[in-house]
Amino acid sequence: MTKISFKTNIFYCIMLMFSTTAAQKPWEAVPRTDAPWLTFHQAYVQQAAQAGANIKVMFYGDSIIQRWGIEGLQIWLAKYLPRGSVDNGIEGDITQNVLWRIRNGELTGLNPKLVVLMIGTNNINQATPDEIAVGVQTICQEFRQRLPNTRILLLGLTPRSDGTAVSDIIALINSKLINLDNGYWIRFLNMISSFEISHTQVKPELYIDSHHLTEAGYQTWYTIMEPLFAEMIQ
Repeated sequence: MTKISFKTNIFYCIMLMFSTTAAQKPWEAVPRTDAPWLTFHQAYVQQAAQAGANIKVMFYGDSIIQRWGIEGLQIWLAKYLPRGSVDNGIEGDITQNVLWRIRNGELTGLNPKLVVLMIGTNNINQATPDEIAVGVQTICQEFRQRLPNTRILLLGLTPRSDGTAVSDIIALINSKLINLDNGYWIRFLNMISSFEISHTQVKPELYIDSHHLTEAGYQTWYTIMEPLFAEMIQ
């Protein structure tokens, strides 16, 4: 694995600023224009075209999902790849970007058993909890329309160490997302209690920064999610 330099991180942050605007609502499909994002999106479209029949599980979201292929790689290779899983996360994505991606080729011809979805933490500085919840709901509705035989394991946002205000917002968003659980096609899982010491303090051994996870964090995630995951892919 190559390390991402400080300058590269700054570049991605600048590109993200130019690629999104607060005026766009979380339920509106909006693409990004930065080259890395377009490269990932095109790769996921190609993946659907070339490996569609072998794709049984799709993980969707932002960097927290994408980093299953970095900090969580060993767990991914052992636990998810053998079950036909693919990781369609992209660093920096907001709900608008995921919605656009699934409307523009990433699901074409697919019939997976399960979608694992975690998205919305990057919307927090742009929208209200109600709006973010509607954005996630819109994504779920789009998955259900395009993949009628596919179940959705909707994950609540994991906690961040960004202060009380952000912690309150995350808790409020998760309290709204639970209402999308319909008992079968969409199931909701809130993992917050396993990642935090208190409402505003995450477990340091599970985090590499304010919101990204260590390998131990991904192991914790796997352990919590596995019972419901296993049930939903049957």
